[in-house]
Amino acid sequence: MQWMELILKTQPENLPRLCSILDEDGSFQYMIEDSRDFQEFVDENRQFWGMVDSGLAEHYADICQIKIYAENDALLPQRIEQLTAMTGIEPEQNLLPDQNWDDAWKENYDVELVGCRLEIVPHWLEPSGERIPIILDPGLTFGTGYHPTTRMCLSLLEQLPVEGKTVLDIGCGSGILSIGALRLGAASVNGCDIDESSPKAAMKNAAFNGYDESRFRVYLGDILRDKRMKKQLEGTYDLVLANMVADVVIPLAPVFPDFMGPESSLLVSGIVAERADEVRDALERSELIIKEHRSEEEWNTYLCQIR
Repeated sequence: MQWMELILKTQPENLPRLCSILDEDGSFQYMIEDSRDFQEFVDENRQFWGMVDSGLAEHYADICQIKIYAENDALLPQRIEQLTAMTGIEPEQNLLPDQNWDDAWKENYDVELVGCRLEIVPHWLEPSGERIPIILDPGLTFGTGYHPTTRMCLSLLEQLPVEGKTVLDIGCGSGILSIGALRLGAASVNGCDIDESSPKAAMKNAAFNGYDESRFRVYLGDILRDKRMKKQLEGTYDLVLANMVADVVIPLAPVFPDFMGPESSLLVSGIVAERADEVRDALERSELIIKEHRSEEEWNTYLCQIR
C-alpha cells in the first residue's frame, strides 16, 4: 500500500485553530512539528545528552507544520480537496515509497565493527563469525554502539584486563558496555540507570547474548540520591564504567572512588569538547589520575585510576 504525506505549513499562532478543525472533523490523523516544542524538549532533557545532533537541530529550526498520512487511493483527491477547504491551506504532497513500514526502520542498521575484536549486531541480523558479537535491540533505549562515545569505550575495554573482573556500569542504558565487558570475559556486572526503561531493555539485550541475573544485574535509581540503591551496589569493583554527559559526570566524580580500589580502572565517556576541561578538573579534584585520553569527532573519553 502506498501512502501520501500531506503537509500543512503554517505559523505557530495558527496551530490551535488548525488542530481544532482537524479534531472536530475527525477523519484525519495528524502529527505536529513545531520548533518550539523541539526546543522545549531539548531544554528539559539536557541531562541525558551533551549536545543535539546538528542535522536534527537544523531540521527543526523555525519549522511549524502539520503532517497527515493518507492512503494513496481513488478517494485521495477528494480528501485533499476536503482538507484544503477546511483549513484554507493547500497541502504539500509527498508520495511515500511502497514498503513495510513496520520493518523499514531496520534498514538504518547494520553490523557495526568496533575496535579490533568486537562487533555490534542488531538482533535480526547474523554475526559475522569473525568477531566477538554484542547482540542488541537498538530500538529499546540509549546505547546502540553507533555513537563515538560507545565505540571509544568498547575499544578501550578490549585493551583492558577484563577477564574474570567485576564491573560497575553507571548509567548502563541498553546494557551495551556491560554486555561488552561480559563478552570480553568479565565475571559479573552490576548496572544502574535513572531511566525506567533501562533495566528491562538491558536484561532483554543480555538475554540475546546468553546472560542472565547470575552474571548481570541492573538497578533503577539515582546513585547520587538513592542511598538504598547505593548500598546495594556498594563494594570495590575492578572496573567502573560511566558513559554519560558532563552534567552527570561532574557531580559523580567524588563518588567514583567509593567503588574503586588501588588497582581499579574508571572509564568515563560522553564528554563533548567544550566541557572536557571541566570534567578533567572534576576528576582530578577527586583524586583520580587520567591515564589515557581519547577523542573522536567532538567527544572525549578518559581512562582513570585512583591517585
